[in-house]
Amino acid sequence: MLAYFPADDIDSGAGASSDATASTHHYDRDQDLELAQKIGGMANAVRSLPSPNRNTLAYLLAHLDKVQAFQEFNMMNSENLSIVFGPTILPAGSNAANAALDIRRSAKVVKFLLDNRRAIIDTV
Repeated sequence: MLAYFPADDIDSGAGASSDATASTHHYDRDQDLELAQKIGGMANAVRSLPSPNRNTLAYLLAHLDKVQAFQEFNMMNSENLSIVFGPTILPAGSNAANAALDIRRSAKVVKFLLDNRRAIIDTV
């Protein structure tokens, strides 16, 4: 699944803002379209998984969503959960030279999955 999303493609997800205009509640149709395309691409990637893997991923994401619902008590927001579970859900490849990049990318993909879980999993 990492092949679908280079590290810089996942940087902005739901709730993320990359520029100052986002903080003024400025509606940006292009940004919404870009997010919708990323969600659609991720849904296609999840849809292409074998059924047992897809169901396990959906169950795990639902559980992690419950964990992050109590983030004010357990300090486990989507970013922290993605750092912990990213390398487990999407392990790095066999190339040691790219391992650090793969771990960073897997954390970003898992954060994106967590931040957009309902939109991705409900469409699959």
